[in-house]
Amino acid sequence: MADNSSNYIQKIKSAAMVVAKTTPFVIFGAVAFAALTSWKAKKKPIFKRSTSLALLHGGELALKRLVDYHEARADVNKLGLADCEFKLKISEERPNFRELAEAMSKLEMRGKEEYAIRTLKEELQKAQKNKRMHEAYEIEMLLVEMLIYKGEYEDAKKCKCLYDENVTDARRPLYLT
Repeated sequence: MADNSSNYIQKIKSAAMVVAKTTPFVIFGAVAFAALTSWKAKKKPIFKRSTSLALLHGGELALKRLVDYHEARADVNKLGLADCEFKLKISEERPNFRELAEAMSKLEMRGKEEYAIRTLKEELQKAQKNKRMHEAYEIEMLLVEMLIYKGEYEDAKKCKCLYDENVTDARRPLYLT
């Protein structure tokens, strides 16, 4: 009888040890599961309009400009080839307008707005002459952005791209205000 009770006590002790060793893992798992499910539940709904605005440029371009600005402040030579980079990007057969906007921001940092405006106007005329309408539209929108940056609001408001009703672009109302 004493053997049975000692065996029974030994089994209880070993079961208690198993419970004591596994409890932290069970608690951690339950907390992680609760945190994960509550995080998923708190996601905000995605609206089509805000998605399209985010896809327009997102925050990447603004972040890139900020990083370039801080790098340029640290190293004066960082923006040394900005005008060559801009000319190279804009003269491509199919320009990447995101990269072109980045190159244009570097020109802004160097104080070469006039060069950018002159180059954009030349390329706009070429694109219109060659009937590359999408390219002409995007170049003119970059021109509007540069004119606004420079403070030439009346010249910016004269650009045709701001009044084209056939194009749905979130920048148009923003640039007109």
